[in-house]
Amino acid sequence: MQPKDTLSTEALNFEGRLNSLAEQLEAIGMDFTLISVRKLLGEMKGAPLTVELLKSRTQDIQVRLNDELERTKFFCVETHPGYIDPIVPLFGVDVGVKFASATFDIEEAGRCLALGLTTAAVFHSMRVLEIGIKATSKCLSIPETLKASDRNWGVMLKNIRDEVKRRNALKSSGWQIIPSDSDFFDEIRASLDAVRNVWRNATMHVEKKYTPEEANHIFGAVRGFMRKLASRVDEDGKPNA
Repeated sequence: MQPKDTLSTEALNFEGRLNSLAEQLEAIGMDFTLISVRKLLGEMKGAPLTVELLKSRTQDIQVRLNDELERTKFFCVETHPGYIDPIVPLFGVDVGVKFASATFDIEEAGRCLALGLTTAAVFHSMRVLEIGIKATSKCLSIPETLKASDRNWGVMLKNIRDEVKRRNALKSSGWQIIPSDSDFFDEIRASLDAVRNVWRNATMHVEKKYTPEEANHIFGAVRGFMRKLASRVDEDGKPNA
């Protein structure tokens, strides 16, 4: 017969393992098995359990776990694991702070890339880009168009180029407060042109399937644009140019 303190130590170890199991079950959503584990943990806090009852409870846990495993699918992420749970924001801290409304789509784009959902990744990347374009237009006081026909790369880039050219010609005092604004917005236009080159569509809509290479290229181009934009502008277009 084992000493009493040995039995107590084994009971504590078993309780610790059950608590660890409960945490893992909760994390993966195995609710019915979790109910059985928590029921056993509750009973262990009362009167000492008989061997027969403990055996019955553990068998019930095993049966429920097997049943739930049969209806559960697990996926192994082999590429871009940092996109699933990044240590730092995927587009950098500056973008995360100044373009908080884009955080969801940035994170979703990363998850989609990691899981091989490349067309979905492009969709989310374009939603992020749209936020950046609106901020650029607000900063330059370019009216937002409501016409679908005007929502294409040619019109968008022309509007930015024309506004920068107009301000350069006027040499207005507001434009001169930050002497680098002219160069900055020329670079912004160039960054958008780079996105257009990998996007390859006339309009800003997801209209086809995208390969992993294309999706990663678009994601990288949008990230470069947003990082550049965040060095000068927030999502409200502030400070105004």
